[in-house]
Amino acid sequence: VGLGQLELGASAARSLRAGRYDLALHLAPLQGADHGRIKVVTFVQRFWLSNRVGLALECEQHDPKSGGLGSTAKAAAAAQEPSDADAAARAKASGRERSTSRIIRRTREVVPRDRTAAPLAAGERAPWHWPSTKEESLLRVRPAPGQGERGFVPGPDEGWSSAFPIDAPGSFLVFCWQGVPPEEEGWWPSLLRLLVSVELVDARIEVTFELAPPSVPPPIRVDNQTSFVATFWQRGVERAAASPHRVAASRAAPFAWAESALDHTLCVSLHRSSEAGRAHGAAV
Repeated sequence: VGLGQLELGASAARSLRAGRYDLALHLAPLQGADHGRIKVVTFVQRFWLSNRVGLALECEQHDPKSGGLGSTAKAAAAAQEPSDADAAARAKASGRERSTSRIIRRTREVVPRDRTAAPLAAGERAPWHWPSTKEESLLRVRPAPGQGERGFVPGPDEGWSSAFPIDAPGSFLVFCWQGVPPEEEGWWPSLLRLLVSVELVDARIEVTFELAPPSVPPPIRVDNQTSFVATFWQRGVERAAASPHRVAASRAAPFAWAESALDHTLCVSLHRSSEAGRAHGAAV
């Protein structure tokens, strides 16, 4: 399974990585025995996810700073690529067999099966282990495709919340895009808003997902008091949830950061309604 090493000190809780698994231990004196001089070491799986949303969820590790697709999108893209045998056959027919085979071996990215999204059924509580130690330990979630009032079926890299840490106690809101473009008036009400609660229980970290109240206001409101059409987006985010927000002159619109782990830099461009391209732009 894996091997981990640790030293037993005075700390009440410790964490360690054993192979592919995230574990934790709780150290406490044995009650009522030898005046507490006997210590009990309890090993547990460190992270536990609980789904109280009422909808099935999908969870995956995601590093937004990498600028790439999530593991689910990578796996979907790899499934649509031709196999090495097909590519080699086409290369042989075109007389480029040797060079093409080298390119295939060098560039093909294999996404392990356990790097795709982990399902979390409604009402389920399940352990979570980070698939990769080389990426940021950030989690993102989305409702499983085809659920909810809209029955939204997202693409592999659509419908996800922003990536967030789960190693410190606290609670916060995340939202999942449900197919309504940000420039439309019903964008904010259409989002699936989730309340994420992180709690330390002995050595375990319990992460609970619940529906946030529908009355939760957007964190940012953009007031466009110019005579131009204003377009807003978060710098460095390219997925669907970060599609530009277009606000007409003398109008207001809700806005929220698509990736809370990235810099909160708002890019703005202004153009006249009759102009097709962006005329003026800035980052604030």
